[in-house]
Amino acid sequence: NLWEGKARKMALTLRDLGIITGYEDGTLRPDQPITRMEAASMIYRVLSFLGKLPALEQNNKEW
Repeated sequence: NLWEGKARKMALTLRDLGIITGYEDGTLRPDQPITRMEAASMIYRVLSFLGKLPALEQNNKEW
């Protein structure tokens, strides 16, 4: 079972760091697929944690 051992420990560490938040009932569901929004949220939180968020300019013509 992948959820046992190192994978479980890593998921709980990511939860403790605020990278993943789990569900409203406090559970993590490792066998359930994640949505694009959830993946984007995790990427954002990792970049924020690492201090690597790019500065966005509101007047940027390339957007």
